[in-house]
Amino acid sequence: MTLALPLTLTLLAGLAIPAGASVSTVSPIRKACLAHDIDSFVSYFGGGALLAAIALVLLPYGIEHVSVLAASFAFLI
Repeated sequence: MTLALPLTLTLLAGLAIPAGASVSTVSPIRKACLAHDIDSFVSYFGGGALLAAIALVLLPYGIEHVSVLAASFAFLI
């Protein structure tokens, strides 16, 4: 697995933060987005991409260094 996929997902998740901020501050865009729930989509996409990065990249790396029980407990907290 190359590093391109995790970096792309991280970039997209990071771009969701300023996109969500711009949606919530610009009044005409905010009204249009509220009517179509686009602001929720941006937030859910960013959160999902970050959760995927944790689950697919960081969690397996952590399991190599600690037990499965300790990694599962840390992931749930």
